Amino acid sequence: RKRWWPVYAWGLERTDRILLQHRSQFDNLAPRWQEKARLLMGTVEIPPAVTPHSQRDRYIAWVGVLREPKRPDLLIEFARKLPEVRFVVCGGVSTHRTGPEYSKRIVEGLQSTPNIEYLGQVSPEKSLQIIRNAAILLSTSTMEGFPNVFLEAWAGGTPVVSTFLDPDDLIQKHGLGIAGKGTEETCTTLPGLIESVEWRQAIGDRTRQYAISHHSSEVVAVGLERAIAGDQELRLEARICRS
Repeated sequence: RKRWWPVYAWGLERTDRILLQHRSQFDNLAPRWQEKARLLMGTVEIPPAVTPHSQRDRYIAWVGVLREPKRPDLLIEFARKLPEVRFVVCGGVSTHRTGPEYSKRIVEGLQSTPNIEYLGQVSPEKSLQIIRNAAILLSTSTMEGFPNVFLEAWAGGTPVVSTFLDPDDLIQKHGLGIAGKGTEETCTTLPGLIESVEWRQAIGDRTRQYAISHHSSEVVAVGLERAIAGDQELRLEARICRS
């Protein structure tokens, strides 16, 4: 909300540290605040064991609030183009940045598409179960910070297919799924990934290891301590981002 911007700016000016989720946020930060900004990875619970892909149901999970920026309309479009693929959708309606007619149309579309199982708003525990047992987590969002569902999927060994978003190109760099291909290529890619258990398992092994190495509570706690201290290594990292 524009009217709140002066209060937000007042806080940023007086805070000692600004913690960011990815480098694009650093680039968009005003230059006078970049020197005290630090990157900090999000944290996620690492389950002690995950279900092998050979034992998973072959469905695609979509988890999120049914807002326009998350583009659930694209999810419906994909499902109708891929009638042989099962989709499980978790998410309630919202009026934030979304008109009531849009939400109504999306719910009707989800409920009327035969290969979509729409569960509505569910508990965090249920959505986590859906993500960890899925063949793929699908993201159709056009704008977000760093989606928590990505971390939950990676920790659970679930590949992420993201139509548009790939914060800091992590998905492409580390082989954590498929990202940034747009609508047509995403739709084309989904059936092949669903069918190949070996491909999904290889990606899932990488996502789990990545989550342990970068997003476990122990690793993030160390990063938080260093970020608060403003140590030299993180300061240098910030300068690299700015350049």
